[in-house]
Amino acid sequence: MIWIAIWALLDFSSIAQEPPHPEIPGIVEEYFGEETSRALGVFWCESLHLPTAVSKTNDHGIAQVSEMWWGPQAFGRERWSRRYEIRANISMAAEVWEHGERLWGDGWLLWACGRNN
Repeated sequence: MIWIAIWALLDFSSIAQEPPHPEIPGIVEEYFGEETSRALGVFWCESLHLPTAVSKTNDHGIAQVSEMWWGPQAFGRERWSRRYEIRANISMAAEVWEHGERLWGDGWLLWACGRNN
């Protein structure tokens, strides 16, 4: 019974607070369609949906796009310079995901949080 009370308190807290970037789900849906739920989960795991997130392994933005593997060499310097913009980062992630889909039939293999280990 105590767990129900704790859950209700936590749920109320989450409903009462506006997410910092409410546009993220809509933009993700534009690029990922039926994969939106999974994409949102992977990106939350990777960055907590923080547009300016940078990992220890030099991955950037909401989707944690790898500079080493993609970066300016894949997206060009001008586009890569916009990696912390929500739409730009998600569009880059969609291209990375599509690459993984073509190669392995599962684009999420390219994200640590997307692998089903």
